[in-house]
Amino acid sequence: MAGAMAMQPAPERKSAEQQAAEEQQAARERAAEERAARERAAEEQAAEEQAAEEQADQQARSLSMARRLLASSNAATTLLEIDSAHDQLSAFDLPFFQEQAQLERERFLTEVLAAAGRGLLDSFTNLINADDLWDRLARSGHSLRQQQAESPHPYLFRMELAELLSQHIPEVLRGLGYQPPPPSEEWTRLVQHSVQRLLTASQDGETSATNSAKARQELIFFTWRLRTLVEAGEQALNEDKRDESRSSEILHSLRTVVTSARNRAIPAALAAGASAAVAGAAGGPAGIGIAFLSGGAASLLASATEAAATAWLADPGHGDAPMMQAALLLTTELGALDGCIDLMRSATRANVESIRFIIRRGVFQILQDAAGYTVPVRNFLWDWGKALLSELGKDTFRVDEAHELVDVARKAIATGSQERAFPSPG
Repeated sequence: MAGAMAMQPAPERKSAEQQAAEEQQAARERAAEERAARERAAEEQAAEEQAAEEQADQQARSLSMARRLLASSNAATTLLEIDSAHDQLSAFDLPFFQEQAQLERERFLTEVLAAAGRGLLDSFTNLINADDLWDRLARSGHSLRQQQAESPHPYLFRMELAELLSQHIPEVLRGLGYQPPPPSEEWTRLVQHSVQRLLTASQDGETSATNSAKARQELIFFTWRLRTLVEAGEQALNEDKRDESRSSEILHSLRTVVTSARNRAIPAALAAGASAAVAGAAGGPAGIGIAFLSGGAASLLASATEAAATAWLADPGHGDAPMMQAALLLTTELGALDGCIDLMRSATRANVESIRFIIRRGVFQILQDAAGYTVPVRNFLWDWGKALLSELGKDTFRVDEAHELVDVARKAIATGSQERAFPSPG
């Protein structure tokens, strides 16, 4: 065995060239790893910068939407005050001036209120189309509930939240660009009430995402009616021959719907811009009312304000139905419903249920507002509503048949004052 071992060749020693080549290869690998690490770091930094830029852009868009809502609300408030002032002018009582002054007054007020309605309408439309904003609003409610669930002292949490809301909502509004009247303090109670309802909701209640979706749907339905009335007012201004009775109806409806839209604009602006406004104020110069808030407190205030404003918008009970003659009210709502039905032609799997919700909401609103009309029309609309909802519940919704049902209802309302027999809606 010793001889066999002696016969084994000695291990080859690496030459200097081989060692140098291996060292160069190792150096190249290390350099490649360092380059890869630098590239990864650069990519991570670029991703962080892009995320920060996107967040800044989103905050800027949110602030822009909120400020447009507040600007249109301020303009509407000013014009409604002008309208109220015109009602108190004694010059209209003079016999030789009354008729002409009344016509000029109605045309002027229709112009300014239609313009105010158009500004609010455009602001609501931009808000409705902001998908990323509604996703954030859905998360704000969840964040607020989660913080409450994790709080070791729920009572203290509620007291701190109440203190934040009562003291700083006016500052948030002013940071967004709100200018009274009415005073910003008037909206604090509204938001506090919404937060209280949000915090006391049972665990079996609607999720925050559903709440956000419902708020968006309610705002869509309101905007449909606002659009119809604003366009009717604009059309009335383009008519050469003035129909005094129709002018009065349009003006009366514009007053009410612009008031309702102005009242919705404040919570909508808070929902859109609270997060960006609080973040900006908390990091802003000394002297701003909420600048002393810590990061956690500022985040809590932003989430609470967003969630509360969203909860308010999700509640349909705001008295938005315009106070006008019953026939004009029902005709206006049927026009809005007809437009909603037409959306079913392009409905996708993702939005079909939202459109169905809006149509159902429109039918129920019409049935509710028909209470001020004649008994034959009310009875007819009850059967008509059941027929349309039955059609809506089918797997294959026939848009043309639904449009025909709406046309039948229009004819029934047009002839309702004459107490004629109505055709079967089926």
